[in-house]
Amino acid sequence: MSRRRGFRAMVPEAVWAELLALGTPHRFRPRAELVRQGGFGEFLFAVAEGRIKVLHRNEDGEQLLMAIRGPGDLVGELAKTGSAPRSATVLAVDPCRAHRIAAAEFDLFASRRGLTGTVLEYSYGKLRESVANRSRLVHSRPAQRIARLLADALDLADPRLPERSRLPFTQQELATELGLSRSKVAAVIAGLRAAGVLGAGPRLRVSDPVRLRACADRSGPDQRDL
Repeated sequence: MSRRRGFRAMVPEAVWAELLALGTPHRFRPRAELVRQGGFGEFLFAVAEGRIKVLHRNEDGEQLLMAIRGPGDLVGELAKTGSAPRSATVLAVDPCRAHRIAAAEFDLFASRRGLTGTVLEYSYGKLRESVANRSRLVHSRPAQRIARLLADALDLADPRLPERSRLPFTQQELATELGLSRSKVAAVIAGLRAAGVLGAGPRLRVSDPVRLRACADRSGPDQRDL
């Protein structure tokens, strides 16, 4: 059984199942777009399977990573009425299943179930997380930023994945989405491999999840700015 998290963890399991049944299931391949920044649409998604990433394009045209999310999360609930543009682009990281729910049906469901306050609490929590992530982009060292992203992605990986320790990022994606140079990312990855945190080879695989999280939390031996 998958670990409950996100909005799913804030409601009874039967209510989450009812919410999924309210929507239409959609399958997304890796890198497929769930919503686009600046777009409109009177709907939201409830994520049932797979990881997703939230990207925000700033005024300079840089598309920076704001969060990694997964099963149990809602996507687009703040801009679901269509009166305001989407504030971020959301892409599938893994093969993903998400249920598309019409805004009017979701609002009626939340009202009938007494969940309006819960939805607001969940959404504001995500906003606070986005602000914290932006602050880390400015103040954290590259090694910590990379380790945090990799550790968060590993935590959200479905236990049923045949290669759960494999991280679905290229070094170029890490550089672009964290606002770093390709050479800096390569140096940090090389350091993590030399320390035994990541495995050898062209793909990113985690060998020591405990030490990776320690690096992300700035409490481990590999937190230095490589």
